[in-house]
Amino acid sequence: MSVDRLTALEHRLAVLERHRRSSFLLAVTGCSALALAGLIPSTQAQGTSQVRAPFSVVNAAGQEIFSVTQAGSDTRVNIVDKGQVVATWSASDDGASLTLGGTKAKGFARLAVNFDGAGTGPSLLMAKSNSNVLRVEDDSVEISAPLTVLPKDDKPAFRVQENLVTAIGELTVRSDKGNNRTSLDATKLSIHGADAAVAASLGLDAAGKGRLAVGAPNGVRAVLGHPQAGGISFTLWEGAAPRLSMLAATNSSTLGVYSGKRSAELNAGPSSSHLNMHNDEGYAAVSLVSSGAGSGHLMLGNAAGDTTVEAGMTNEGLGVVRAGPRMGGVVGFEGSLPWAILGKKQR
Repeated sequence: MSVDRLTALEHRLAVLERHRRSSFLLAVTGCSALALAGLIPSTQAQGTSQVRAPFSVVNAAGQEIFSVTQAGSDTRVNIVDKGQVVATWSASDDGASLTLGGTKAKGFARLAVNFDGAGTGPSLLMAKSNSNVLRVEDDSVEISAPLTVLPKDDKPAFRVQENLVTAIGELTVRSDKGNNRTSLDATKLSIHGADAAVAASLGLDAAGKGRLAVGAPNGVRAVLGHPQAGGISFTLWEGAAPRLSMLAATNSSTLGVYSGKRSAELNAGPSSSHLNMHNDEGYAAVSLVSSGAGSGHLMLGNAAGDTTVEAGMTNEGLGVVRAGPRMGGVVGFEGSLPWAILGKKQR
């Protein structure tokens, strides 16, 4: 027999073998289908097959992997894995829901989407063990701690724990109407008004000390903070000009009232206290001093700041008033001078 004839014969035998295997597989499949049809209640109409619930599908090991149940108008489709229901689709007259997850020995995780038949849904529920993690219903969203929000760089930007809320960067809360909002970063809390400008702020200054401000940053405002020299101060501002200031420092307190260069300052210190009134040129027109010895000293000045009237007490305890601008030297005896009035001792 030639080589060509031998090759043609082998080819025909291979074709016959393939036909034999295909016929065998078709027979097995047909028998399986007939067996399944005999086990599951079914009806046939107009070329379509119907399977009547309840029924279940098992794997080769006899374990259930799929089931359909019905009780009244409630129909449930379950997907089962190793004896645990991992997904359920249910439908009834009240609506429909899709649930992913199942129970386990150490708790369970579940995701449910519900469609209310009344048209108020859908709602979304995520649960872990016996606690709801996320609930979305109508116009409300409820999230249970702990919660972590990650931005694009996968670093935590916002974290909610049982007794702690942490925000990395800046946190902003906005009103549903207008420009009102509140922003919070690591060093400052700012509240913005309807014009989007800062209306109040609480935070740290450049030196890391506390500062509270109410009002426009460059307009009328009140500021409570710590000056560089120490102590604590409260100042009312109009633009860049102070209008009223109070300072409490170690063993010293100061109150100031300002209008341009005109001002009045009252100070109480450890050894003396004084009241100064400044004119439009910034010079002290009136000064009243209480010394550490307990005596008082009054000075009146002209527009240039020169003292023209002075009233006080001599070392001997005599009251004296001097008038200027030309004032004499030391006053040390009783009587009257062209430029001074000196008191007399008691007899």
